[in-house]
Amino acid sequence: MRQTLIALSISLASIVSVAPDVAAANTWQSDVIGVTQSQLTPQHWLSQVTDETLMSTAQIAAFNKHLIAENEYIVDPLEFVSQLSKKQLKAHILSISEVPKKSTFLP
Repeated sequence: MRQTLIALSISLASIVSVAPDVAAANTWQSDVIGVTQSQLTPQHWLSQVTDETLMSTAQIAAFNKHLIAENEYIVDPLEFVSQLSKKQLKAHILSISEVPKKSTFLP
């Protein structure tokens, strides 16, 4: 009898400890608005692939040119120089960032 109670207690304890994990696995959520769990799989996106041509090569080139010209956050990577001097690189970094004025990490 005692062995049966011990076995039953162990079984119940294992079920109770697994239950939150099972519940968590069934309730998925994201911090990104409008994202569903199915969108995290390649199959979701591959199922939407078609052979339809959306833009010609000329249309893509015009679209990219307009995008680069009108959006300050988009740059043409092909216009970058292949090398920067230390001084140029430092100037680029400091133009968008600054050296912290206080210690971020404690010793």
